[in-house]
Amino acid sequence: MIIFNKNSIHILKKSPIKLLLLTAAALIVNCKIIYGQVNVDFEFSPNNSCSGTEISFTNLTTGSGNINYLWEFGDGNTSTQTNPTHTYNAPAGNGSQNYSVRLTATQGQEDYTVTKSVSVLRPPDTSLTDPDNWPAFSKCTGDGDFELTIVNSSISNNSEYHIDWGDGSAPFITNEFSTVSHIYSDQGLYELSFTVTGENGCIENEVYEVLYGSNPAIGVTGPEGSVGCAPISLTYEITGVDGNIGTEYIFFFDDGTDEYIFTQEDVPSAITHEFTEASCGGSDDYFTLVARAENQCGYQQITVEPISIDQEPQAVIFANDTVCVNDPITFHNHSEPPCGGNPNLTTFIWFIDGNEYDVGSSTASQTYTFDTPGVHTVSLRATNSTVSHCNGGVNQVYFDIIVVDSEEPAPPEISGPSSVCQGEQGITLTATEVDYADEYIWNLPDGMEIISGDGTNTIVVNFSETIDTGEIEITVTGANFCNEGEASEVFEIIVEPLPENPGSINGLPTICQGQEVTLRYEVDPINYADTYHWQVPANSQIVSDPDHFFIDVLFPENAESGAITVYGENSCGFGPESVRNVVVAPIPDDAGEIFGPDELCSGENATYQAEPIAYAENYIWLLEDEIISFGSSDTVFVLFDEPGVFEISVFAENACGEGGPAIKEVLVHPGPEPNLAPVDHCFGQAAIFTDPEAIPDENIDTWFWDFGDGYSSTLPEPTHTYSNIGEFLITLEVTSYDGCTAFTTDTIVVHDIPISRFRAQPDTVFVGQEVQFIDESFLLHDSLLHADAWFYDFGDTTYSHSQHPFKSYSYPGTFNVMQEVNIEIEELEEGCPDRSFLDVVVVIDVFMPNAFTPGGGGAGGGDDVLTFGPILGGDWIIPGDDMDVKFELAVFNRWGERVFYEVSFEPRWDGTIRGGPNAPQGIYVWRLLYRDAQGKQVVHTGNVMLLR
Repeated sequence: MIIFNKNSIHILKKSPIKLLLLTAAALIVNCKIIYGQVNVDFEFSPNNSCSGTEISFTNLTTGSGNINYLWEFGDGNTSTQTNPTHTYNAPAGNGSQNYSVRLTATQGQEDYTVTKSVSVLRPPDTSLTDPDNWPAFSKCTGDGDFELTIVNSSISNNSEYHIDWGDGSAPFITNEFSTVSHIYSDQGLYELSFTVTGENGCIENEVYEVLYGSNPAIGVTGPEGSVGCAPISLTYEITGVDGNIGTEYIFFFDDGTDEYIFTQEDVPSAITHEFTEASCGGSDDYFTLVARAENQCGYQQITVEPISIDQEPQAVIFANDTVCVNDPITFHNHSEPPCGGNPNLTTFIWFIDGNEYDVGSSTASQTYTFDTPGVHTVSLRATNSTVSHCNGGVNQVYFDIIVVDSEEPAPPEISGPSSVCQGEQGITLTATEVDYADEYIWNLPDGMEIISGDGTNTIVVNFSETIDTGEIEITVTGANFCNEGEASEVFEIIVEPLPENPGSINGLPTICQGQEVTLRYEVDPINYADTYHWQVPANSQIVSDPDHFFIDVLFPENAESGAITVYGENSCGFGPESVRNVVVAPIPDDAGEIFGPDELCSGENATYQAEPIAYAENYIWLLEDEIISFGSSDTVFVLFDEPGVFEISVFAENACGEGGPAIKEVLVHPGPEPNLAPVDHCFGQAAIFTDPEAIPDENIDTWFWDFGDGYSSTLPEPTHTYSNIGEFLITLEVTSYDGCTAFTTDTIVVHDIPISRFRAQPDTVFVGQEVQFIDESFLLHDSLLHADAWFYDFGDTTYSHSQHPFKSYSYPGTFNVMQEVNIEIEELEEGCPDRSFLDVVVVIDVFMPNAFTPGGGGAGGGDDVLTFGPILGGDWIIPGDDMDVKFELAVFNRWGERVFYEVSFEPRWDGTIRGGPNAPQGIYVWRLLYRDAQGKQVVHTGNVMLLR
């Protein structure tokens, strides 16, 4: 079917549909029709310029009438100017960034669009990092030289790097570097300027502040405590700021004023501040001066308080400002107490109508009755001797009262015209002046407007053309503040009507050229019209009574186009006019050439324009014998969704007939379909850009991928590994074998990855001793951030998810501990994990007694009271055979004879000689041998006293 919409595009689906009907109205076919009124186009300059360059857009749109424009620049910014300029800030990298610019021209309810691609060269990245110092690019101790080592973290493939160190030394210039060091010998604040030239020729600069200094110092001395009365200016000395490098100073008085900010170069030796308000009502009823010195190394902050600013009491009167004679009025005391001193010792004196009322400390209201009209002044004086240093402790306020006479105004009398016409302007109405009236209130019906004198006894009014006709009533009342008098007697005016609107003129709008014809034109009878006035086009004549609601008009063969008009008249004037345009039309000429493309690609829109056809009222466009546009435009816009060969034609028509057609054949090639489906991933992984389930477009000849980081590819299904993290705009442009192109864009996110790193503290412990694992993981591209999920495998079938877990082992050995760190990413189910390992050595804590008594009192304690042998510290798990923890214990007498020998997990000597007779009391030599967790043999020797 035919659909008229605002997209200004005819969407074509090729199908064998026959012409159903041809009239002056639109036909129902399976196509959308847009009436072409505007040919939208633009150009721009420069193209392929570096990011940050201003680009000028020139609007080449043609068309008549009021046209509004909307520019969409492809980066989220828009403009409604006719010829705008725009500056693109492309992402850092090399290569270029393409932006799709769309211009929409709107005429009435119709939109017309065109899209073009703007190429912007991407700026080089100017990223430097300082991993060795915190804060970065600073040294906060003044000893020795400052050796600054910086890492080039900018995106690669730049042609030149230039570093100006800012200290007057020779610059560093190279075409490639990863790290570079520089020594600052003198303390100071330096501007390190890093300039990078990309391989595309664009240049970018960034300045880094380098501070070789120390934590700043500051001292402030000045008045504090109770310092005076507002307003007052106080001066505070600033000390200790010499030698602070790169420091900013902030002085803040918490009295509602702005803070003072100075640099190291302009910090004064003293600061003077005016306190315009008292400190009462503030925090703790005093002000505080906060002084802060801050640079990259740190800050120092000091306060000066309390700063108490006094003020005398503030007298305040609250009352109505107008009162009637002999009516009581109440004056309220809303005075504020003094700031400082004793607020309870404030006293008050009222001065009313020449009378003085000393009320002491009472804040009660005062009521008074004035018996004479006029302006009376009331005064209130507040006094507090405890703040006599502030203006004597006295404050007085004055309040004027208007006292109005209470007499009621008498009713006025109105004079003016007895009749008027609808729409009559500048009519004067006057009321008599009456005593005690200072305002006149007029009561007027709808349709009357006071244009001057409102509130006075003489007004000038306008009568609208729509005011009700007939008799209207007007009254006026005299009033003052105290009373409103009686209304005047009703003043009547007769409103005479104007002739009404004639309504539409009925009759034929078109006459064919060369015919002689008499036609009737008529309106409904015009209300209130005494006379009718008709006018007809040139060369035509009225052949009936012209003073009537209808006329007969003779149009001869030489009649001209023009307007038929009619309006009514009566004694009040002329009524509104009605108009009927009559066109004398010839048959349209035959259509000439159709201008527009002979070939294009499916999915593209094309503009077709006919040569202007003389005497055309409507242009009728057909496509494959189906109407696609009907209207006054000689232009049509068509979007071809499908390929094929199509015939487009146009002819003109008016009420007198049709002209011959013009025909044009259009070849539509099939358009390619780009397939772009990027998948977010972790840094270091290869990115996949196509949908694996999609079917490749067999019509595509070439592919061009812009990966958004300065790299590109012409493969059908490429992979790409990004050298940095972030969000990248990907553009895929494909070209068919017929030269048809299409492009699409999407974004891909490359997430940062954590680097697993941890340490054990300590890394060698005894059985049962607690060891803490300290997480030192970080994100690869930001060493100040760390992972947000941890997993530890302690190597003994136990685990932990803590960041810094504690662990104790129950048997010796070397345990390979694994740390896995991860960052949680909603788009990636597995996140971006990383692992690292380290060994923890667990050794034996052995204790050997120096004396024992077989049968009791042994130093071993517990189960070992009868024997001598190693005592193991910590919480043990008895090892299994696979752990092979054995001790070799040998005991010798003083002649070197071995009296005991045993190899086991718990060797024990019971005080006998090789299990036989008891060994005599005395000192014996022992030797204990075992292997540690690394398999190294450990030997301990010593003496033990055998007691009996």
